[in-house]
Amino acid sequence: MSDTSNRDKLFFEQGFDAVTLTKLDIYARYLQEWLPVPLSGRMRVKEAVIFDLFCGPGSDAGGLEGSPLRARRVVEKNEDLVRGSNVSLRLVFNDYDKEHVAALRACLGQRLVSKDGNVLASVEYHAERFEDLFPQIVASIDGTSANLLFIDQFGATRVDEGQFRTLHALKMTDVLFFVSSDWFRRFAGQPEAAGWGIRKEEIMQVHYNQVHRFMADHFRKLVGGDYYVAPFSLKKGSNIYGLVFASHNHLGLKKFLDVAWKEDPHTGEANFDMFGEGAGNRDQVLMFEVGKISEFQADLKKRILDSEFASDREIYLHMLQSGFINKHARPVVRKLIANQSIDFELDGVRVQPRLSPPSCKDPRQLVFPDNSRV
Repeated sequence: MSDTSNRDKLFFEQGFDAVTLTKLDIYARYLQEWLPVPLSGRMRVKEAVIFDLFCGPGSDAGGLEGSPLRARRVVEKNEDLVRGSNVSLRLVFNDYDKEHVAALRACLGQRLVSKDGNVLASVEYHAERFEDLFPQIVASIDGTSANLLFIDQFGATRVDEGQFRTLHALKMTDVLFFVSSDWFRRFAGQPEAAGWGIRKEEIMQVHYNQVHRFMADHFRKLVGGDYYVAPFSLKKGSNIYGLVFASHNHLGLKKFLDVAWKEDPHTGEANFDMFGEGAGNRDQVLMFEVGKISEFQADLKKRILDSEFASDREIYLHMLQSGFINKHARPVVRKLIANQSIDFELDGVRVQPRLSPPSCKDPRQLVFPDNSRV
């Protein structure tokens, strides 16, 4: 048995810790946000597919539910929507450990069935190495399905730079993957990380608490600005881990950020105080929260008044790409309107701006009233 397989078994035998439960909670919350979109028919796809490529046996030794059983609960919660949809639903589970797959199969079976016997989803199982299965999955994604890939890998090297570029090329696919960002801090510039374009001196200049944010920025730079990438940092002991979300769809990013800010109402991106050493100190946490939000708001105000945005659409997308949600940007825009510094128009008629998804299809022009900047 490989070292990876041994570590995998030990992980589930020891039971899930608080960090793992936070990660699983974010996954389940995002899945709840994601699932209704393809099932509604708005995406015009034939199938919605949930891929869980490091699924484990379904639960830990104490019975705490892992990602497969949490996915089942989300599907069951949306039973009415699933049954009323013309879009079929499929769950694909994979784990290199055949015993894990057998245990999960015994628990879930070949189909997810409601209490009254209605089939909600088909279930597919694999017991393959990620490196072997991943190309098959990529080849199967042809634009006829909406896909969510959950890649809860052990270590940091399963999703490398080349595979991330492959993910970027997939159609109608949201990705949520786990990364040990601390691994890069330890091995950058060494043979273990030879395939990564990260210099040791570069990553060592980053504050340790923000190394996962640095890694998310690195992934974003690999593929350019047409891909929405957002991090959520997780700290366990002295180690920094985290989730990276990636999607071509701004709505996916919005939904992930909504989940992240509910999980962390202070900064929206971590299970710890990543801006200082004040973890556990409520006053200090609030200080960092206010600092981060106020800095964004001051910068947004300056960008608006400097004419960097032509519409509410551009403000909305900037807000998301900066890692913030409507409640952070809305007060800035409202105050500028109240002060008669800006207005928004549609076909020459004054209207209210929308810092929300509809603005992308029907943007409203940002205008400056006469003498507003004198």
